[in-house]
Amino acid sequence: MKSTRFYLLALSILVIASHGNPRSAKGQSQKIVGTASIVAFAVWPAGDGPEFQDHKPRIPLLDPIAVYSRNGFQDLPGFDAGSDQKAYDLAFNAFEKRYFRRGSSYPYFLRGAARGSVVIREPYGVDCVSTTASVELPEPLRREERGIALNSLGGIAAHADLDSPPSAAQRMAFHDAAAAVLQTKGVSKMAIQGIKVLALHSIYLGSHWPNFLAGSAFLKQKDALYDLFIVFGQRNGRLSPAITSYHRAADVEDGTDDTQEYLLSHLDFDGDGIDEIITTRFYYESWDYTIYKFQDGAWKAVFNGSGGGC
Repeated sequence: MKSTRFYLLALSILVIASHGNPRSAKGQSQKIVGTASIVAFAVWPAGDGPEFQDHKPRIPLLDPIAVYSRNGFQDLPGFDAGSDQKAYDLAFNAFEKRYFRRGSSYPYFLRGAARGSVVIREPYGVDCVSTTASVELPEPLRREERGIALNSLGGIAAHADLDSPPSAAQRMAFHDAAAAVLQTKGVSKMAIQGIKVLALHSIYLGSHWPNFLAGSAFLKQKDALYDLFIVFGQRNGRLSPAITSYHRAADVEDGTDDTQEYLLSHLDFDGDGIDEIITTRFYYESWDYTIYKFQDGAWKAVFNGSGGGC
């Protein structure tokens, strides 16, 4: 079994494709100035916490993702793969006392936009190893919505909520494009017809481009499970893959080697006018977070870690 607190979980095979250099922005995001280092948390809706397989708490949860500073995204101190049990216990207790004090209020962002604050209720474990707390939200999250909370404001650049529900045509286009990706992996054209789109979002990542389509797809065959997380941009009226995360699992019955990746949220951490993309990866009895950033003309995974599990 896997525990993301003690072992670095192997990344799924990432095929990162360039999406071109951004044009000059037409407008500026609202840059929020504060401290230089921040802790970013995932905000989960009631009934759909990070450990979704067996435990679905009826209250919203806060789960730490990473520490962000000028040096980029890093693991929480003491929670890295090199920590022994004693060091981890000390780090866990210190983190809980510092960040999960009842009544603490943290700035809250949804779809890249500032949405008030979340308020800590109490620590609330959801698995063998987890660092989560129950929170009060300014308004309920829908089932597929995930937010981001910060313990303080660094160079965060908030913008208006410009995400939009994907249209039926976009859903069909995403389905066909995801099927085409699986064909490149050797899946037959007939088998690909069974592919299912599990979640799809039209997300605003900056004024440089039209909205991106970010979603997850799944295909089950007799001998394998196929999971995809793809972010498509639009180029000349066609979908162009900006991020493709692909995983094939051989354990069809129990999925012990399966990896599923879903969009968590997006937010401009460094104020460059382009949101970073945050995803959650679910493994067999564990989960963690991945952060993608646009660098040198391409989207790249710049962080993977945190989470929990057994």
